[in-house]
Amino acid sequence: MSMLTPKDIEHASGERYQIQSIVGQGGMGTVYLAVNKGLGSRVAIKVLNPDIIFNQARMARFRREAALSAQMSHPNIVPVFELQTFGELAYLVMPFIDGVSLEEHLQKTGPLSRDEVERILQQVGDALTYAHGKGVIHRDVKPANILLDKESGRWLLTDFGVAHVAIEGVTELTATDATIGTLSYMAPEQLGSAREVDGRADLYALALVGCEAILGEHPEREGPHETAKRVSDAVPKLPSDWVKVLTWPLASARDERPPDVTVWLERLKDKRSRSRGRLIGVTALTAGVVAIGILGFQLRQTTRTAANPVVAVLPFVVSGNDSGLADLGSVLALGVTRQIQTLPGLQTHNEDAVRTALQQRYGAGPFGIDTLLSLANSLDATEAVIGQATVSAGSLAVRIEVYSPETGRLLGNADVAGPLDSLHAIVSDAVIGAFATRLAATFSGTPAPSLPAGLPAIAAYFRGDLALRRGTLEDAVTQFDRVISADPSFAPAYLKRALALTYQSRPTEAGSAIRPAVDLANQNRDRLDTVSQRLLDAISVLVYDGDMRQADRMLRNIIGEHPNAVDVRFLLGALQARFPALMDATLIEARRTLNEVLLRDPSFGLAYAVLIQIGALLEDETGTRAAIRGY
Repeated sequence: MSMLTPKDIEHASGERYQIQSIVGQGGMGTVYLAVNKGLGSRVAIKVLNPDIIFNQARMARFRREAALSAQMSHPNIVPVFELQTFGELAYLVMPFIDGVSLEEHLQKTGPLSRDEVERILQQVGDALTYAHGKGVIHRDVKPANILLDKESGRWLLTDFGVAHVAIEGVTELTATDATIGTLSYMAPEQLGSAREVDGRADLYALALVGCEAILGEHPEREGPHETAKRVSDAVPKLPSDWVKVLTWPLASARDERPPDVTVWLERLKDKRSRSRGRLIGVTALTAGVVAIGILGFQLRQTTRTAANPVVAVLPFVVSGNDSGLADLGSVLALGVTRQIQTLPGLQTHNEDAVRTALQQRYGAGPFGIDTLLSLANSLDATEAVIGQATVSAGSLAVRIEVYSPETGRLLGNADVAGPLDSLHAIVSDAVIGAFATRLAATFSGTPAPSLPAGLPAIAAYFRGDLALRRGTLEDAVTQFDRVISADPSFAPAYLKRALALTYQSRPTEAGSAIRPAVDLANQNRDRLDTVSQRLLDAISVLVYDGDMRQADRMLRNIIGEHPNAVDVRFLLGALQARFPALMDATLIEARRTLNEVLLRDPSFGLAYAVLIQIGALLEDETGTRAAIRGY
């Protein structure tokens, strides 16, 4: 077979894609950046190397990469859109990830901080837990297969091409090639029979990745005790018990490792909490008082996967389809699913799996709403999207409705119309109307929240809001900067950024840090919802006038009218804790205010942080430990 050209690939795709450049090459193929001509979206096309296309075993793995990845619908897994073969050409189509691999990131930055390493382990660990739950073992976890998406800031796991499938009825393709993977990251059992490999092999590799990120270089395969010593010698400030847990999965015997990724990550978090708890407990009992600012430390972001909504997007009903797209209903379902995945806190079912389950159970349709909701409920979805689309004279009208499958209650809806060639924008606006506005209302405590322009900016705004509440303040500032870059007149981003800077700063620095952000927020206050405008007014009184009592009255008035405005409640509680005399409050009252915050949002990490400090100031060891347990 002769050398492939971009034209060959474009022709094989039925001219649906336009190749722009080569973005990478690996052992199985070449990856091209391309544009979907119909949707305008960028994709990555992975083309199998010509010299191995006739190798049946490797071709089988290539096909299986597509099948496995297409079944994966998780925010930290790179999905596959399609697998196509054309003569002697075979290729995968995937979303294009604008970013770098962890391998490249480490080469550029060197060793990472403990917080950043824990964030990588948590996100990749979540992806592995999801895959293992489906009976899929990745078997090639390494920095080159972990990508940092610049737009979302998420770490993504890719390349399931050598995965081992443990589910019943799947042919064992790797039985005769058991050492597939990357030798320097392989668990010992991967050198033997493929049937001996389970999720603990991925855990072994992920622990090696964590050690490499801490060290800035790949550690030797020396076992947990030797590797722990090497990490401790290189980074003496790391707590020894945390390092021991980090290296726990490197045991040669599988049964000596953690039973799964979740147990390991929980133990890592436990060691962090315990070390902080001991520090605060000693301070409270011996010193009796702690010198603090508004916040003395930042909390690590946690993931509450079990509480996150799970969305099933049902196939769209399309009428008047003269679009030239053979399956517009599936295209719309896929587009809505992918857009929902950009919003933090939402998980989705794989749209192909939903369509297949619907056809297997109920035939070709048409389907009534009760049938669709029954299917979504059987898939354990907490929300179901039912969509309709009408094509007419080059225009597209889309309506989506979001229901609770369990109760049948309508949760949200959106109607969007526009030219057919702006399909991506139509889908984006529909998801904003049906999902993003509801999320914003939850965050702000007002039924009419304001949002930045475009789904990427909205997603960054939500991520910044979550980071702010959970105490990862540097990340919050970074996310709000992205929002401001995309929509410079969006005042809420300036306001939230100002809050993050305030909580991040020591009291003597807070004024200089927050004043420019408050100035910018006031310049664009017409983009604020009513509650946020009043919150900005209270902050302005604090920053410009230093009038604590007036700010106290203003915050209390907002809470009286909008009791679910948790940002306002938290600011009041933080001020009461830091300046009780000036706020005519006590630490007991501050504790009560912050507990009201947690009643409305149990994941509000900053509230736990201040409660820990209040417990220390009151020399209340029981209250301090309760706040630590809550965190």
